This record gives sequence, C-alpha cells and structure tokens, in this order.
Amino acid sequence: MKGKLLLASMLVGFAASAQSVVSTNSSVATKIAKELEVSKVENFEMPHFSKANANKGGAVSNYYSYTDTMTAFLTDLDGYNLSLSPDSTTTIIYSDGSAGNNYFHGAGAIYDMTFHGWAGNQFAEGDQVTLDSVFILGFYNIFNSNQSDTLRFHIFHGNIASNAGFDGVSWNAGVFSYFPTVSVPQSTMAYTGGAAQGNVGGITASNVTVIDHIFNTNDSASTVHGVAVPNFTFDAADALGIYVEYIPGNYGFSDTVDFASGTGTTNSFGMFCYGEPDFNNSRGDFIAYYDSTYMNASNFVIDENRYGMFSAQFLNEMTYPWADLANFIIIHASGTSSVSVEEAEMDTYSIYPNPSNGLVKVELNATTEATVKVVDITGQVVFAATENFTAGSARTFDLSNNAKGMYIMTVKADGINIVERLTIK
Repeated sequence: MKGKLLLASMLVGFAASAQSVVSTNSSVATKIAKELEVSKVENFEMPHFSKANANKGGAVSNYYSYTDTMTAFLTDLDGYNLSLSPDSTTTIIYSDGSAGNNYFHGAGAIYDMTFHGWAGNQFAEGDQVTLDSVFILGFYNIFNSNQSDTLRFHIFHGNIASNAGFDGVSWNAGVFSYFPTVSVPQSTMAYTGGAAQGNVGGITASNVTVIDHIFNTNDSASTVHGVAVPNFTFDAADALGIYVEYIPGNYGFSDTVDFASGTGTTNSFGMFCYGEPDFNNSRGDFIAYYDSTYMNASNFVIDENRYGMFSAQFLNEMTYPWADLANFIIIHASGTSSVSVEEAEMDTYSIYPNPSNGLVKVELNATTEATVKVVDITGQVVFAATENFTAGSARTFDLSNNAKGMYIMTVKADGINIVERLTIK
C-alpha cells in the first residue's frame, strides 16, 4: 500500500465514545447474510472514471473512491446489490424466489483528502479542496411508471476530532480475524432517529448541503447516478461526510418489490457494494487503513438496533460502520495541492500485498541500504535483515513461516523511517 515516511501513529484521527460489541453471529445477522447471498451481483462492470495524472503539487483534478483503493489489494470480494427503502416493512422477493424485508435505509462515506492512498492526488492540511460532484453506483428499477422517485445526497464537512457531525465506535479485540488482539476503531456519522421503523431523523451535522437527483427512465439503464455540487469548498484537514437516501414517490407499509417477476407496488433503488465472501470469518477488509486515516466507505443506516452488535443504544442514533461491506460512493474534487514534487519523489513507498500469505514486497523510491525488521504483537523480532534497495524496484521478504496475525514492519535508512502494520492471513 502507498504510504508516507514517518508514519508514526498507529491509531490516529479518531475521537469517539466506544460501544460494546457482541457476537456478529446473531439470528438477525444470519438473515442479513442471507439477504446478501441472494443479492449478489456476479457480472457487474465497473464504470470507467478517467484518472488525472499523478502530479503531487500544483493543480489536482481527480475522481476519488476509497473502495477502489481497497480493492487494489483485495481479490476475494463479492459484489452485492442492497436495496434502500425509507422503512423496513417492504417485502423483497429476490431473483432466486426467496423473500425478506428491507433493512437498509441509507448509505454514506467519510472522505479524508489527505489520505496517503491517493498517492499523487492527495492534499495537505490547509489546502482548499472544491467538491465538484458526487456519484453513487446502483440499480434503479421501475415497476410503477406513475411515480417520481428521488435520490437525496446530504453533504457536509467538519473537524472529525471534535465530533463536528461525526461519531464513532470501537470494535472489541477478537471481532475480526485480521485484528485478533486489538480493539479497532471506525469513524461514522452522527445520526438522530428513533426506535420505530420508518424514515425517521437524519444526520445531525450543521451546514449540510442537500441535493436531490430526480430519477427518470434513462436512469434505469445506468449504474452511475450523481449530482453536481455547487459552491462547496473546504479545508483538506476537515472530514467530508456524504449520506445518500432513496425516497420513492409512492410507498407504504405493505409494499412489495419482486425481482423474480420484475413487478412491484413501488420502484426500487439498490446500491452496489463490495463485501466479504464469508461474513462469518469477519476479516474486516475495509478497515485495513484504520491506523492511518479516519476514512470510512461503509456507513449505513439500518433498521432496529443493528442486530444487537452494540449494546446500550439504538443504533439508528448513528450511522452503522460495517467493516466487511463497502458501498461505492465516488467523488470528483479539485484544487491546488501544496504537497511538493520533491516530497513526492522522496517520501513514498509501497508495501504489498497487505494482507498477504507471508510473501511481502517492499519498494522504496530511493536507492539505499536499509534495515528491515518485523516484530509480532508481543514485540518479539521475527525477521531482521539489512538489504540494498534500488529506487522503483521491489524486494520480496518471506514471512510465511510465521503464524497468522498482525505484525509491525519497520524500514530504516538515512532519511527513511517507515512503520507499517502487516497482516498475515
């Protein structure tokens, strides 16, 4: 993964009140897993978003997708089509004929424009970023041509450390197999709702920009749905929050959407997501960057108390951070980056794949002799060597004889001090 040298903090950019986590293998979680299984998208073709040239420093104009960044390192993900609905009473009959209720009321993402994973298109704190447009990938199905349906985008920015519109949770150690011994934090958006079913409440941030996209028949032939964002500029130090909800023009408490027969009493919109093929494994692929960014592409509003996964509150008081599932919300942003070209040439590196089976490649943007050391979670050194690196060429290190789990790799040389968390699976 791309990173910046001197990445000293292993848990940064997070201020939250922790919630207690219980087993994810509840009966309701099992029903959700069934919903995901029957809503898989086998041959989804990703739209092509042209990338701007990587040009650290100066003008930047680019598409950004946290999910794309993660999928560059993950190959065993499945695609899902999750229907959004204002309430959870809508009956959904899936393409395989099985039936369930609609659990998902909204989806969101939190962006960090200073994230090192943006490589040549990242910004520095203090840079002014203009949000030009926002997109969500999904499927719009017209079953009732007499109704007008809306995709509503809520957009805001704020200081995540002071909880300005943001919140968060900490998953207990042992919940995710990638992180067997650590408590893993995730950022989310503050949300106020109620214990009753239905489209109640919303995000609590101030100065929210709300933009409606009114669906038309052409949208049923597209998987990309977006809106232009007028006059929205913010400091790159702020977190960018995006929350999307689908508001059908006609719905009630006895609606049915039948994907098997292509009929329904109301129209539907299903967002496209990537997720774990085996949720019981609880690997948490989409929190792999939790130690270096607060960004989160898996904020959802889900019915009731989010399946008992947290205690002491109804979680429709917040958006739910799902670590095993990520939606495709994509933004286009532009501005002038103050990250210099010299910095881009001297301070980048790649360590990949991560997670891995133990064969790890390290690439430096420098020709130098460096000391490489790997320690386990107890601090025991499991690998140490001095290696000669050539700029742009990767060196491979075999750690496959070590047990599965989390490790810390350090790479040190003159002017180089890399600290990176590794996961062996």
